[in-house]
Amino acid sequence: MITARTGSCSPENVKASAGVPTMLVVKSENAQGCVRSFIIPDRDVEKILPAKGETKIDLGVLRPGRIGYSCGMGRGVHMATTTHVFRVEGMDCGSCALLIDDALEDLPGVHSAQTTVKKGRSIVELDPSQCTADEVIGAIDELGYRASSL
Repeated sequence: MITARTGSCSPENVKASAGVPTMLVVKSENAQGCVRSFIIPDRDVEKILPAKGETKIDLGVLRPGRIGYSCGMGRGVHMATTTHVFRVEGMDCGSCALLIDDALEDLPGVHSAQTTVKKGRSIVELDPSQCTADEVIGAIDELGYRASSL
């Protein structure tokens, strides 16, 4: 959810998952002036927000990447949209999973990593403008495990 108030639009970054239908909600709280103009250029969305209330914007199924949006004040903000799942082979215990998580969270652009031995996978949220799936796979492989995208 994004909140529009007179003079500001926040938060500056919103996380959403790629590959699933996404509805963006913009909540107006006594919004006055140009902040009521809400734009998502990549989706040809231009909305005039009410002074109070919610505006729902159907973004469809998101692909990995970033979608820029702004309130009429021209403040550019972005919505990160990538969650990747990787198969990880060669783990023996919880320490293996923790080692992988620590290594991945040290990569620029990785917001979080959750690796489980039982499921043999790692779920990674990342900013694709800073880190790619191949870089994640490479980091896991460097630790001596075998990784692949699911």
